[in-house]
Amino acid sequence: MSGFYGTMDVSFDDTTKGINGLVAYHYALKDPNNPNSGFQIDPNNPGPKGGPVGRVGYMPAFSTNKSVFGYRGSHKIAGSETEFIYQIETQPSITASPASTLRSISSPMW
Repeated sequence: MSGFYGTMDVSFDDTTKGINGLVAYHYALKDPNNPNSGFQIDPNNPGPKGGPVGRVGYMPAFSTNKSVFGYRGSHKIAGSETEFIYQIETQPSITASPASTLRSISSPMW
């Protein structure tokens, strides 16, 4: 199969936002009359608040990094020493999904 070439680069990634287990606190200026005084935990509201909302832990994912497939070749032009050189290439998105959620067969795709 002369002329065909390509690479397939797919990886499994495990990413996080790095905020799992953190909590929020109210902050206030040390001196309300001086904006350059710095910040401290608000003495009038010192307790911790709720943590972050959503998926903040590790999230698995597949990704197509640099996959490429193609075909290249040449064709001799009759009656001359000139060759026509051609190449066609594509970058397939191997790990792309057609929808953001799973759908049942009976539901429409639009």
